[in-house]
Amino acid sequence: MVTIHDPSWVYVAIDTETTGLNSSVHEICQIGAVCRQADLPDETWDTLVSGRFAVVNEQAIALNHIDLDQARRGPSLTMAVEQLLQWISETAHDRPVIILIHNAPFDLAFLPPITWPGPVLDTSALARALLHVDESLSRLLERYGIGRRGAAHSAVSDAQAVLDLWEQVLRPMLLSHATIEDVQAMIAAAPPSRRYQQF
Repeated sequence: MVTIHDPSWVYVAIDTETTGLNSSVHEICQIGAVCRQADLPDETWDTLVSGRFAVVNEQAIALNHIDLDQARRGPSLTMAVEQLLQWISETAHDRPVIILIHNAPFDLAFLPPITWPGPVLDTSALARALLHVDESLSRLLERYGIGRRGAAHSAVSDAQAVLDLWEQVLRPMLLSHATIEDVQAMIAAAPPSRRYQQF
């Protein structure tokens, strides 16, 4: 039985930056990912994503500092996702993969249906289950003394922060014999977030 602590796992944290919080009118403008596996340095991947950007929430753009004119020169969302999955495949080298996304329902609502190379774990829900707090990623980092390696609301920096939260706080709290199914059950049973609100 493979436990969540098995060193063969490859962890890939993914984050998106968007033009707002409403997936029916706003769009992804950046995707970032960080891959972490035992005894190897982290590897990163990111891309701006082109779109129509017909509806833009100025507060969201002020947070992520993305130049939408530059983003329009990036790949389409479909192509960006294909490139991301190819990068994960090449980076993982056929080892088992776990995808980590903080507040996964938000990011997944903006992405097309994807056949991920491994299970997706929502670290926000897991934090609510394990830590009994309903806080933003930045607040969780502050609470547990985890320093950021880049600016908040940058896709790669946020993905790196998700990995650090997982490695330093969440995974160590899981029982030594916990399986991926155990963690998925904890996430499913986590109380819903009351923090998330639209701009």
